[in-house]
Amino acid sequence: MTSNDPQIGNTRQAKVLFDLPGLLVTIANYLSASEIACLSPVNRTWLKLTGRDEIWKRLCEKRWRGKWLSWESISGQTPMNTAETTWKRHYKNVETDSKRTFITTEELCTFKWRFSYIMGPDENFRDGGQCVVFVAAVTNQRYQNLSGYQGVLLMEYGYPPLRWKISRSNQLRASPEADEGNVILIENFPPHKVERRSDWRWVIANAHVKFISIHEKEIEEQKGN
Repeated sequence: MTSNDPQIGNTRQAKVLFDLPGLLVTIANYLSASEIACLSPVNRTWLKLTGRDEIWKRLCEKRWRGKWLSWESISGQTPMNTAETTWKRHYKNVETDSKRTFITTEELCTFKWRFSYIMGPDENFRDGGQCVVFVAAVTNQRYQNLSGYQGVLLMEYGYPPLRWKISRSNQLRASPEADEGNVILIENFPPHKVERRSDWRWVIANAHVKFISIHEKEIEEQKGN
């Protein structure tokens, strides 16, 4: 038989088709999520193959490298022990959520925050920043009567406990029961707008100060340096 023999051609084609799942997984390591999404409409086989968990897990690990992952602040929570059933679905949901600028009361009070003045450096505790926490009144009996505020901001130094509440930019007088918003009101200071950085960290800031979300482990690491 020669290399032009139809039988050899059919055998090679069959082998390629047999190895297609493994081949696609290898190729997917060099593709973006949008490029993989372009392959899925080819046919049912490609639709199934491009939805494989190992492909999207690697995409998640690659895409989220260097990103600030909010769920790391919640003990024991990881992408795959939430309600999500596939890495592909979780990838889409996390990417959508990374653009959200409406923060919830739970998030505000779960994360630690690095506080600094706008005119000063804010990337290191040794350069004048301090770690602060937002405490919800419903979780601490010491702060029950706050006249419409939802909790207090506790700082390491500089200020006594400061009352805060979450509001919306188009409704600064939102009810005390509001549990999410893109503006934080702290006592009589100018409103603090909630935004997200390119690394997905939360930023709460006005013209004078800002708070940047951090994890507990980051505090220990920076203090140890």
